[in-house]
This record gives sequence, structure tokens and C-alpha cells, in this order.
Amino acid sequence: MLQTCFARRLDAAIGVSPTDTKLLKLTSGVKRTITIRNGVDTDYFHPSDTRPETCSLVFWGRLDFEPNADAVRWFASRVWPRLRVRQPQARLKIVGKNAGDKVRQLGDIPGIQFVGEVDDIRTHAHSASATILPMRCGGGIKNKLLEAAAMGLPILASPKAVKGLSWPAHATPISLCTTPDDWVHQIERVWFDGVLSNALRRDARDWVTNEHTWPNAAIQLVDFLETI
Repeated sequence: MLQTCFARRLDAAIGVSPTDTKLLKLTSGVKRTITIRNGVDTDYFHPSDTRPETCSLVFWGRLDFEPNADAVRWFASRVWPRLRVRQPQARLKIVGKNAGDKVRQLGDIPGIQFVGEVDDIRTHAHSASATILPMRCGGGIKNKLLEAAAMGLPILASPKAVKGLSWPAHATPISLCTTPDDWVHQIERVWFDGVLSNALRRDARDWVTNEHTWPNAAIQLVDFLETI
């Protein structure tokens, strides 16, 4: 209620996704709204010539954030055992700070390495064959997804992880996964189909550099402010 009263006194507000913007307008009564999506530093997060490890995955993010912790716990319990039966050589790195005991203990599972906090995620990201975002809860645009796209990584994600994002119909920047069996199937496709993997890498980088750079966001913001 307090937020609604405050919002109605604003001249304008910015949402980072169409859903957020719609809520600002309809439920909070903000007079003018615009959607300006999150950006990413495409110079810092860039593709690498590093040869990725075969049949490897990586997940990164703050591990005291429940949507992240829930995502890796679910993946480790529901998807990983099925994947390892089919691909015993499979490897997964979990990277991030402030992990609780339940997430740390995932490192005891064969094939899973708990890395913890690092100064630079890029080394671990570039060494992986793909990155996973098996989110089941939480909202907002996932910065780690934009970072992975900027690095030209194959991205496998749940529908929840891509909520608020859009891309051209002809592009395939992200491989969407739903059930545990679907996750296994899509991961194996990325690992063993070089054409698909290369298309995901190319389309992810092209998509994020066209739609999610900070300079583009700044231009949109300035143009919007000039109309107020």
C-alpha cells in the first residue's frame, strides 16, 4: 500500500521487463512507464578461444540467494543422476559466494565440484561446454544469463530463468529445458551436436550485443527523460 501511494506521486518509472513495467502502470498507478532491460559489459564478458572441457557444465551466482541455491539443489538431485548414468564423464562446477552447507555438500556428489567464491568467473565459464540456469523461483532478468551470452556460451535454461527476455524468432540464443528428462536430452544435444552448439554460441553473443548493452540502455534512458 505504501509503495502504491509513493508510486502515484512519480512522474515516471522504469521497468526492466515488460511484466514489471505493466505492473508499475496497472497496480501502482505510475503515470508514465518504459521498459529498459538490463545491460552487460560486452567488452569484459567476451568470447574466448579456450577449448572447453568435454561434457562439462557450470553454474554461477550468489549462493545465499534462495532461487540460485534452489536451482542447483534441484538440478543435482533430479537431473544430475540421470545425466551421469548416461554420461559418466560429465562434470559440473558450482561457483559463487556465501553458499550454505546444503549447497557445499553438493560437491560430495560424483562429478560435481563446488568451487565457491572466485575473483573472476570468466576462467570457469570459458572452460565449460555449457552453462545451466535451472531456476524454479525468483524474478527479474538474470545478469548471469546476460554474462554467459556475452561470452558466447551455450546456455541451457528453464522457462523461469528467461522470463522477461525476448529474442528474434529466427535466433536460438538459449536452449529451453523443462522436465529432468528434457534437461538431459538438451544437454546431450549441446555436448554432441557441434552445429547446434556453435549456433547457440553465435546467436547468444549476437542477441546480447544487439539488445542488452549498457550504452543502448543509456540511450533509451536519456531519450525517455527528455520526454518528461
